[in-house]
Amino acid sequence: MRLFEGTQWDAIPKCDRCGKLETECNCCPIPKPKPAAVPPEKQSVRMTTEKRKRGKWMTVLVGFQFPDDEERKDFLKKLKDHCGAGGTIQGEELEIQGDQTKKLRPFLTQLGYQLK
Repeated sequence: MRLFEGTQWDAIPKCDRCGKLETECNCCPIPKPKPAAVPPEKQSVRMTTEKRKRGKWMTVLVGFQFPDDEERKDFLKKLKDHCGAGGTIQGEELEIQGDQTKKLRPFLTQLGYQLK
């Protein structure tokens, strides 16, 4: 039931692209635009190392701004490949196994990120 059905303000919903009634329209749904990515030069990233269980070290990166989770996963894969180590995503943090600060600092500055 439409809000003003049967009144003078009744507007039958039509497709914006083909002009047919929405119930008869076979157009593909319009994909939502991706949110704009923040350029690396405007991002400030904090890199720390933490000692975990059994004396294991982790390099933790915080402050990246990605438009979606897929880009976050792809970037983590790039970092892991560069370091030759494993890693994971924990909330907003990217974690790389081992103390990788010596490898990651020049790599991230080369990509344009500002490190704290």
